[in-house]
Amino acid sequence: MAEMQDQSSREVSEPWLAFELLLAWAEAIVRLRRRLETALSRLTRPSRATSTDEFRVESHERRFASHTFNTERHLFIDAAWQLIEYRKWVGSLGIVSNDAFHELDAFEKAVKALRAHAIEYLKGGGDHPDRWICQAEGGTSDTNATVDTKLGERLDYIAFAEMAERLCAALYEIDPNNPERME
Repeated sequence: MAEMQDQSSREVSEPWLAFELLLAWAEAIVRLRRRLETALSRLTRPSRATSTDEFRVESHERRFASHTFNTERHLFIDAAWQLIEYRKWVGSLGIVSNDAFHELDAFEKAVKALRAHAIEYLKGGGDHPDRWICQAEGGTSDTNATVDTKLGERLDYIAFAEMAERLCAALYEIDPNNPERME
């Protein structure tokens, strides 16, 4: 009897949990865009050093800004992947029509390409190293490069965050506790 209750409880809670976590990752993308832009502005701040000492301090600040930007970029890509994974879970449960995710689905290939592990890449190993090199108008780069608004010259983080904002707005209109409104 307890086993039946557990199964029934799971059937009720799994769709709600999947939906709420999908919404949480979409919201995270919106926040991470701002963090990424803040880190980028610190990294690209022009030099104001007028002496060797000021230059030394500034070079340490720039190094820290570079680390911060790389971390924020990595977190953005991880959050983008989580959003895609939770979209698949929600889609498999039939909570929200798959049509609601057409914009997100268009980004999946770019996000997947950026998920390569940096350490494996730098050591020359890992899966599909051929996908780590990007050929673009401006030249050739690896997945660590950020050109304009594109991470790894593949994922436009601004377009992705704007899509996440629209997805959040659509998800806010859905009551995950009311299955009739989920179609």
